[in-house]
Amino acid sequence: MKVINKLSILICVAVAFLCLSFISLSFKGKSPPIYIERADISSDGSLVAFIIKTKKENKSPGDSQLFVYSLKENKKWKIAKNVLGFLAWDGKNTLWFQVEETNGTFSTYSWRKGMLRPKLLLKGRYINPCPSPDGKWLVCAFYPPEGVPESEFLKESRNLIVYDLQKNKLKKVAFHRNYMPLFFQWSPDSSYLFIYCLGMKPTEYGLFLLKPPSFQPRVISSKAYAIAGGSWCLSDGSIVYVEVEGAVSSSKSETKIPVAPPGFPFSSGPSTQYNFWRYSEAKGKKLLWTEKGYDRLFAVSLDGRHLLIPHEDIDLEKRRYFYYLNLVDLNRKDCKRVEREEIRESVLGVRYNEGLGGFVIICPKGLYLLNSKGQLSPLLMLEKVISERE
Repeated sequence: MKVINKLSILICVAVAFLCLSFISLSFKGKSPPIYIERADISSDGSLVAFIIKTKKENKSPGDSQLFVYSLKENKKWKIAKNVLGFLAWDGKNTLWFQVEETNGTFSTYSWRKGMLRPKLLLKGRYINPCPSPDGKWLVCAFYPPEGVPESEFLKESRNLIVYDLQKNKLKKVAFHRNYMPLFFQWSPDSSYLFIYCLGMKPTEYGLFLLKPPSFQPRVISSKAYAIAGGSWCLSDGSIVYVEVEGAVSSSKSETKIPVAPPGFPFSSGPSTQYNFWRYSEAKGKKLLWTEKGYDRLFAVSLDGRHLLIPHEDIDLEKRRYFYYLNLVDLNRKDCKRVEREEIRESVLGVRYNEGLGGFVIICPKGLYLLNSKGQLSPLLMLEKVISERE
């Protein structure tokens, strides 16, 4: 039997934070004095939560600050400082976020419009909190502290943390011994929880389905490819995920510009293809689409018709990265390439938003809305809502 050691777990966690700190990988140009590190929008499309970083005079990143902006009222609230890169709204416009404390623990808070201050819910080594849309559950991953015995470290890192918000009770769900829970997404009706897990090697990923209240994990795919964000669930409770064929190690690059971030498990080779699958309990899995490139982000519309896939490419003449979007009509099996100057520098995240009826594109300088025809319009421009003094 293969021995799993503590070093393997630490490597996995490093890769996890590499994915979650996606701006450091994506924003390869000259960063502005103030930029968005991470953002999320409420399901009704009315509120935008975003974390900003302000560059200091010594060019090091400053403290992260969390703001919420009302698209309807043109009003903003400053919520917290020293915020980690985890943001999530439930279906009732409650925002969940985390603050890193000086003792190395993470505090999980909730906030709603009208509250004088955020409400503290959890303290500990919990990361990536994800609330259910109905507001009944909060799930987290667990990252054990340094210095604990290796056997305990390995055991605890495989636990899923489930918080019953109605009963104010916390429990741990033991996961498969070869996987560590990491990225979460709920079905719109809160009946299913899907989890991307990191294996004990940085190149191993698994996708699991869980149902409340038991939350017993059931494997959907042991070949699911890495994901750093996006929206994958459909209104009928099915999910879209990616499997890869023909990937090669990222340790060797065919150009002087690295194709993948250092330490990332795979990069695209000539024969690499990314297969987008749809899974439902009733119908099993079905192949939807195949791409020749994939940058660890995608989003699917709730009706399952449109798939949005950001791509990072290299302009060899100018020796710089640039971004574009592939908007796929899955009914017509048609793909439209969207290239706009606003998104060329970096794409940090993509999500489908039911309230706005389109895809939200998150960039360092602002958020944009993409409709099914490939038309892009601004939602929030950072320079108009935040000053350098803030």
